[in-house]
Amino acid sequence: LGCGLGALGTAMSRERKSFVVMTDKELPVLQLAKQTQEANAGVKLDVVAYDFVKGSSPWRQGCFDSVLAADVLFLDQLSSPLFEAFRVAGAGTGILGHQIRRAVYRGADGKPCLEAHDSALEGFRQRAEKQLRSTENFPEEESMALVLEWPAQSKRPRLK
Repeated sequence: LGCGLGALGTAMSRERKSFVVMTDKELPVLQLAKQTQEANAGVKLDVVAYDFVKGSSPWRQGCFDSVLAADVLFLDQLSSPLFEAFRVAGAGTGILGHQIRRAVYRGADGKPCLEAHDSALEGFRQRAEKQLRSTENFPEEESMALVLEWPAQSKRPRLK
């Protein structure tokens, strides 16, 4: 989810020797990801336009073993649709790479204030509480990775 230039998806396909679907809502970004794919012969992947905020998932529930998302949680209102995208598409492990962001707002005195916590991240963590297995913090980069897990389904469909 949010494939950017496609480096992570390309590396996953090569390392795991598996089929990868990279998504982004921005068509110019998908064109760059497609160029990354073409420059790396032998990787098995596809790029698909998908905006997890709009509409339902184009995939069958649980059809992916892993779902990765990076730098896609930057507004409070994205917490719920992002969690839903993880829940529907994945049936194993989900990983969210996140850059810590804090909103700036005007206090009662009219002066700028900095949000104490990343409210978008906190909203996502509340929704993912039952699936959250681990969190790794990278304080120097003000970033973190959250690992989510869903129970495996015994007869779920597989992509080849």
